[in-house]
Amino acid sequence: MVAERTPETPLKWAGGKRWLVPYLLPLWNAYLQATPHGRLVEPFCGSLSVALGLQPERALLNDLNPHLINFWRQVQRGLTITLPMTNDKTLYYAHRARFNALIACGAAESAEAAQLFYYLNRTGFNGLCRFNSSGQFNVPFGRYKTITYWQTADFMRLAAHIAHWTFTVGNFEALALQPDDFIYADPPYDVEFTSYSAGGFSWADQVRLAEWLSAHRGAALLSNQATARIVDLYTACGFELIYLDAPRRISANGDRSPAREVLAARNVDIATVKTQSNTGKVHEDMVKAALISGGYAVVEQVKIGKRPTGKIHKIDLIASKDGVNLLISLKWQQTSGTAEEKIPFEVICLMDAIQNSEHYHRAYLVLGGNGWSLREFYTRGGLEKFLAYKDSVTIVSLEEFVKLANMGRLHQKAD
Repeated sequence: MVAERTPETPLKWAGGKRWLVPYLLPLWNAYLQATPHGRLVEPFCGSLSVALGLQPERALLNDLNPHLINFWRQVQRGLTITLPMTNDKTLYYAHRARFNALIACGAAESAEAAQLFYYLNRTGFNGLCRFNSSGQFNVPFGRYKTITYWQTADFMRLAAHIAHWTFTVGNFEALALQPDDFIYADPPYDVEFTSYSAGGFSWADQVRLAEWLSAHRGAALLSNQATARIVDLYTACGFELIYLDAPRRISANGDRSPAREVLAARNVDIATVKTQSNTGKVHEDMVKAALISGGYAVVEQVKIGKRPTGKIHKIDLIASKDGVNLLISLKWQQTSGTAEEKIPFEVICLMDAIQNSEHYHRAYLVLGGNGWSLREFYTRGGLEKFLAYKDSVTIVSLEEFVKLANMGRLHQKAD
């Protein structure tokens, strides 16, 4: 049975926070219990991954990028796709030139500009959104083999989810806050490259944001890369901090290994996040987000037959792409325990499932958590000495699996 999925963003976005939604959701739900008609405020709404994941009735969604906000407003109104959209270099540069021409002549707030923005985002290099000092979009053509573009019907379905949200363009300090607003801020990372819009986002802007969040009487949360100065800044401002490993989504050098991030909270009880960050549920949500990012269709909790013991064999996930179906078994051990002693039997069960069905082509056994004493033994193939399984099962760490899933390379091992 396929679990009901939350609406997905149509955009590729550097630093997208879909993976963070499982951590934020219990905080949001607790807030709604105390404030039933509360409002979500995002000063840097980006691809809407968080808003779509939380699904608030009321939301104030802001960004400094006017082209992004025009896109969302046009989607809200019912964006109709009339322009050709193919993964073609010549077409890409023609559409980029047209988009920049619309900017130059003051027509950037049009439905045509929104279509072009979407196309350039999906087709350009690594989904970057970058403008030069003159305000012209200058991202080069991407390197994707295939791209699935949304059609009008897809945007119509999304429009129903965002119909009652308010979109604004401007500096976060200009937002008209209410005392009980739930603020989630996801500013550009504290790194050298911060030109997500003309003008960039400097360290002085990071400090202004921290001070602005500190002055809010209601719930305030922020996520950022866990640099030393970000940690020091939010500690000094009285925020409670927790640290999370974020799966990278977009990287120029191909490194999509987990990145250390900080979640800073003020006027919010984040004890539930601290507990949840060490559970298999988050492990599963992170894996699902990585698979979806890599273009896989995902089905959860599927009965695939019986184990050798005669008991029902229910697999955590099945991921499908290009006609290849992958069985994915997730094992979590945060502290020393018995989970690792059961790995050989799990491998046998996965081998048996593949041998007895023509529908499944390969299996991944994913080891998450910090409590494994035999993780290296398993992931380096030590078990192969006793059990010949490598033709059908791959044992891999959570970090390596997320990296491969994000790049859409898991099914290639099954060729």
